[in-house]
Amino acid sequence: MTDALMALFNTIEKRSAQPPAMPDGAAWADTSRSTQARVDALLQELTAEEKSDLLYGRGLKVSPEGAFWQAWIKGNDRVGIPDVTQGDSPAAVLVGPPNVTQIPSEHSLGASFAPDSARTAARALAAQTHRLGYGVWHAPTLDVARDYRHGRVHENFGEDVHLVSIIGEAYARGIQDEKVVADLKHVGMNAVETDRLSTNYVVNDDRVIGHYLAPFRSVIQNMPIAMIMTAYAKINGSHVNDVPAYFDLLREEWGFNGVARNDAMAAHSLESLELGLDQEFRDEEFFGSVLLEAIEEGRIDPSVLDAAVGRILSMMIDVGLFDNPPVPVQWQGPLEGEMRAAHDSATRGVVLLENRDKLLPLSPVSSPRITVCGPAAVDAAIAGGPTRAIADRDTFLDALREKLPAAQIDYIAGIDAIALTDMLPGFDQVSQSALSAGVGVGVGLTATFYDEAGEVLATRDATNLSIQTTDWAFGGDPDVAPPAGTARVTWTGSWLAAEGDHEWDVVTGGDVTISIDGEEVLSHRGGSRRTARTTAQIAVTAGAHRILAEYVAPDETQRAFVDASSSPLKVGLRAPKGAIAPSLQTAVDRASAADIAIVVVRDLASEGSDRSTLRLPGQQEALIRAVSAANPRTIVVLETASAVLTPWRDSVGALVQGWYGGSRGNAAIVDVLAGLAEPAGRLPVSFPERDEDLPTFASERFPGVDKVVTVDEAETGYRYFGHNGAPVAAYPFGFGLSYTTFAFGALNAPASTEVPAAAALRATRTGSIPVSVSVTNSGERDGFVVPQLYVRAPGAAIAHLKSFASVAVSAGQQSEVDLSVAWADLAVYQGGEWSIPAGTYELALATSASDTVETIEVEVTVS
Repeated sequence: MTDALMALFNTIEKRSAQPPAMPDGAAWADTSRSTQARVDALLQELTAEEKSDLLYGRGLKVSPEGAFWQAWIKGNDRVGIPDVTQGDSPAAVLVGPPNVTQIPSEHSLGASFAPDSARTAARALAAQTHRLGYGVWHAPTLDVARDYRHGRVHENFGEDVHLVSIIGEAYARGIQDEKVVADLKHVGMNAVETDRLSTNYVVNDDRVIGHYLAPFRSVIQNMPIAMIMTAYAKINGSHVNDVPAYFDLLREEWGFNGVARNDAMAAHSLESLELGLDQEFRDEEFFGSVLLEAIEEGRIDPSVLDAAVGRILSMMIDVGLFDNPPVPVQWQGPLEGEMRAAHDSATRGVVLLENRDKLLPLSPVSSPRITVCGPAAVDAAIAGGPTRAIADRDTFLDALREKLPAAQIDYIAGIDAIALTDMLPGFDQVSQSALSAGVGVGVGLTATFYDEAGEVLATRDATNLSIQTTDWAFGGDPDVAPPAGTARVTWTGSWLAAEGDHEWDVVTGGDVTISIDGEEVLSHRGGSRRTARTTAQIAVTAGAHRILAEYVAPDETQRAFVDASSSPLKVGLRAPKGAIAPSLQTAVDRASAADIAIVVVRDLASEGSDRSTLRLPGQQEALIRAVSAANPRTIVVLETASAVLTPWRDSVGALVQGWYGGSRGNAAIVDVLAGLAEPAGRLPVSFPERDEDLPTFASERFPGVDKVVTVDEAETGYRYFGHNGAPVAAYPFGFGLSYTTFAFGALNAPASTEVPAAAALRATRTGSIPVSVSVTNSGERDGFVVPQLYVRAPGAAIAHLKSFASVAVSAGQQSEVDLSVAWADLAVYQGGEWSIPAGTYELALATSASDTVETIEVEVTVS
């Protein structure tokens, strides 16, 4: 485990993985007794201090054999209460052996529109966590995507409440199929990473409860859930853990009787225990000594402590963590079925966005000359952070060579691999091919690192002018960071330039000077502001020029989870129009001579850091434009967290979205490219034309101004793009192409129906309006069809997704697809209550939020 990962955890304790023995004859050990009777016996036996120990989590747990667990609740050896080991990350084990399976991101699972696929993937993850000795898994994330620039957007299932509810429930069921507790997160508002510990969302209750919390209500009321996690932020000035109304929702209205815990480092008061919060995590701030002192002084009733401990013990007994806690077994690595589940679920999420002149699928038996471009094609660590290196992962290039053995496959990066500093605004970083030794005479850089006293810490060959924080959050190499204690850095060397005017920029909170051929051309004073930017212009002749740059680190006042401090440095360059970096020119030349070019691109997204744009980072856009201009038979593969900007899409032959696909994500993408699998995925989010088209584009809406986020947009995602006068999405929610064609029959639904008013009071899908449609595969290939049913309530401006299906239909065959709408899904939250409007409902059969096949009306009476 790296030092950077270890630094996340404020406590590390060695403790046996074996559960303690139960005292002979203990009433709580008698499994024939009811849960409540056993809990009551334990509450009578435990001291106040022992009860308090169960109310807060700890950091790393290490067994004497050297195994790690990410977080845990310490049990009680005296009475035989076992530890509760808990893990994070919805795609793979963050703390454990490297040869585990990484399942696709939640965004990818949402793109499948297939609950069965999501459940199978989650089962594979949970089976491994259980064998590793984990009892609780902090997933799924049921946050509804609000802005695709959010650093954790890959951790949710999409922008639609119904999609998140259905796929999220399937994921939770998969986790619990393997006797691991699913922990739903994050109850409250969790839509920005910038200042996430103290952000205040200004939003009305109807929007919070009826939209952002609706998936939690749905999952909790449709399956047994034993744990939820609250969010960090404030809502209308109060931290979620301190708002009685939200615990009333959980406990009273939703009927949640499980354990409520806060996110790590998000404890804010002792009073939250009285409201219904049961545990604070990875620290003992209020629920330990502070609580015991308050009880002793009479400020807190001991019954509050007993209520929380009672819920914790009841949960442990009911789900089996008390009597049969998971004990790690000798780790033998993933099972074949688990890897197959990861592969299959990744395949179901691949979305075909463009396919001009039927460029795809490629033939696995033909022998075309294929040039593959882009560093992402050989990146085995593409995932959303925080993550780590996972063994036994494929790369796109390896998968392509395996699946197309007859093809003549050539690879060239063409551009620099993206880094954390590419997330900063401004120009693309100076191309390494213009600074690296071997490109031209006298070209090359040397970086020298100094401490505050001016002593040299290290001297290195350098490939760029940047200061990067550690890449551990993206599974990368932590050695990119400067030596500890670095206060100043100098770079000396040469820059290979084209003739003409060049624009330089610097983005950092530190101070920077850049001199070319002995003349200072840029001076920057960052003032400790992370995104402070200075630009300068210089005209030079073609050839090599001497460069000297100096960076002085800022006075750091704070550091965030993934270093959001002001110390990173990005030096960017905009070359004269028409100029092209040497490495990119080589890639263009080779791509133009090929039958097919494939450009693989990625982005960076992580907990702890939002993005400023949906533009592909680094020089990737330039790579796509240059290669597609040279070869119109260019296929672009996106491996991104969520939506990205695609201003170049009209110039490419095919465009495929593969998301963060996990251990077998690249093999899944190549299966679709080669026609070994059919494109089944559909977009779980809308792709905007421009950043400015986002309903949350204004800074007060994302990421906020002075730690305040205004949530006043009428809708998000397709509910915004569907309004009259709204921008048109580049690719709408629910969109995806196929290699075959489908014909739809008439939409079948009753002309009128009666719905009980009581159906609005709970989210349980116990009754429904029967809706169905016949679908015929009218093409020559088998394929997946994903019919979607959007329902517009009486008086509503926009129709909302209320039913969908992903169905495999063989060529020439017909299938009857059930699109019934649950009564409860017609409910809207207005004025503090759920109700079902009576009147005429418009039901639209569609292939995306913007592509309607047929519309019918159903008259609904409410009794």
